[in-house]
Amino acid sequence: LQHNNSLRYNHIESEWLYYLTVVKYFALIGQHTCPKITMKEMEALYEVFQKVRNKWKTENVMFLGDLNAACSYVTNKGLKNVCLRSDPKFHWLIRDEQDTTVCEKTCCTYDKLISGIVPESALEVSDHYPVEVDLKANHRYLLRHEL
Repeated sequence: LQHNNSLRYNHIESEWLYYLTVVKYFALIGQHTCPKITMKEMEALYEVFQKVRNKWKTENVMFLGDLNAACSYVTNKGLKNVCLRSDPKFHWLIRDEQDTTVCEKTCCTYDKLISGIVPESALEVSDHYPVEVDLKANHRYLLRHEL
């Protein structure tokens, strides 16, 4: 497990974790784009992908986080021009019509992963529903390696 608190590239900063699995390497890149320059930062994420790919020789990269890729920050037309959106090798796992904000006044392009959260209590933590990634290691790998 390698961890670095910040991978700085041009004008954006991303949190990242990099793991070795039994099969291959992959990278998780957490990003919260600044609403005022969302489009610029989303375009720069393609450059971050290229840097990660070149450094660790893997194309298994997942971007996670609040990209502000909807509503007043990014238009549908603008989103189509984002490299991460127009390049067919990238798969957006969250449908555009999904709403992951807990605020009842907005309905933006984010995901709903957990039902049953009382919106008022959730807002004390974040204005988005939580995202969870569950990764499981191979049993043989666990016997031979310390996590």
